Amino acid sequence: SSPKRTDRCGRHVPVGVRKVMSEPTKRKPGEVTAGAVADVGDFFSFRTNDLIQMGFGFSRDAAEKFLTQHQARKLIEQDPFTSLDTTGVGRLIRIGIEQGRARKSALKLGVCGEHGGDSASISFFNAVGLDYVSASPYRIPNARLAAAQAVLVARES
Repeated sequence: SSPKRTDRCGRHVPVGVRKVMSEPTKRKPGEVTAGAVADVGDFFSFRTNDLIQMGFGFSRDAAEKFLTQHQARKLIEQDPFTSLDTTGVGRLIRIGIEQGRARKSALKLGVCGEHGGDSASISFFNAVGLDYVSASPYRIPNARLAAAQAVLVARES
């Protein structure tokens, strides 16, 4: 049995999983793509808070100072750290799914972060084909209910 570590979502993963991030970095800057990562990895766990920070260009701490003003001026509909921006950050997730599954059809895909407990975000994750969500323990009941509702809505349409 290989030694195990705990990832940022609290799951135990084999130490060999570290190869997933070290292998693609041998490429030129800007060439790390979801397809390249899928070639050496067994799963993707999209860290939504990181995607938001990179996609929007601000951290949660910085956003606290101006986000409510942006919402009042209708520059942004909602706090992206609370409910996923499915247009922008959602597109990044879709690209990752498409490129990853194009290289490895059995690739397991999931999300790690507070959005794993948000009903609207879970509906989006179900629609784009993620296999799982990971959320804080207190968010699990809501996540399970939202996931069941998303499946039922998808069946009706």
